[in-house]
Amino acid sequence: MYSILKSVGYFDSKLKFPGIEITKKRVATCYEIELFLEDGTESYLDGEPYIREKYKVMCVRPGTERYSHLHFSAFYLRLSLPEAESEKTEETERIRRVLDSLPRYMSVENPLEYISVYQNLIRLDLEPSTIEVSERGRFVEGEFVPNLNPAEGDVFLLESELYKFLCLLVRDTSRHERRKQASDKRHFRIVSDALNFIDENFSEPICLESISAAVYLSPAYFQRIFTEIMRKSPSRYLVEKRVSHARLLLTSSNIPMTEIAQKCGFSSQSYFNYVFKREVGVCPGKYRAESQNYY
Repeated sequence: MYSILKSVGYFDSKLKFPGIEITKKRVATCYEIELFLEDGTESYLDGEPYIREKYKVMCVRPGTERYSHLHFSAFYLRLSLPEAESEKTEETERIRRVLDSLPRYMSVENPLEYISVYQNLIRLDLEPSTIEVSERGRFVEGEFVPNLNPAEGDVFLLESELYKFLCLLVRDTSRHERRKQASDKRHFRIVSDALNFIDENFSEPICLESISAAVYLSPAYFQRIFTEIMRKSPSRYLVEKRVSHARLLLTSSNIPMTEIAQKCGFSSQSYFNYVFKREVGVCPGKYRAESQNYY
């Protein structure tokens, strides 16, 4: 178990990368698990941004391309599992399954438990910046590098800490998934209520603010939820709904253009003409004429 521990330590980007605002892209060669110790800017995993927040854990798998906007500090743990079939064991594959199941980014219930494990593994105080050089390890360009040659008796203690670390990750992953499922259900209900509101009121001068108010959320938060589930913004959905109803009225009735514009929620006939042509490719009058000729 201890042999999979590649490195463990404390990292402060202000010391390692002074004067640099963004790190170079690199590809992770092992599992990298980091506990952020302060709020910060973004870290990118395969191009997807994650806002660093104090006491959140980031889990990076081998092969992930990553880079970060600076600055931040964190505890880190790197685990390297064997790839050669001859070197794999039941234990290493069980650990691999656990690590592969971890979310990329999650909150933890008790960050002090993680800090305790990190401290025990690297054998340093909570304020590592006060340590210069000791028999436990040394600072190299802002990164505390512990001595990874423990006494034989310490191996058992370190292995127990690694197992404890994995147990913490499994526990918090389970909580993360339960919270996510509960959040997803709530988000689907919110979007469903919003769709009903749009369907019933698209002929009125509604907009993002009025739709979000109908589901008791801020416009920004509502738009994020709606876009995540519907794969389009609320404003985009509203435009498509209005244009779709306009097409129906143009082909199935002789209602005047001004009345169609009003029934579909457009503020004026000129704006209706503009949006319809932008979306459909032809103006409403030509669309109606072509539809009638077709029939």
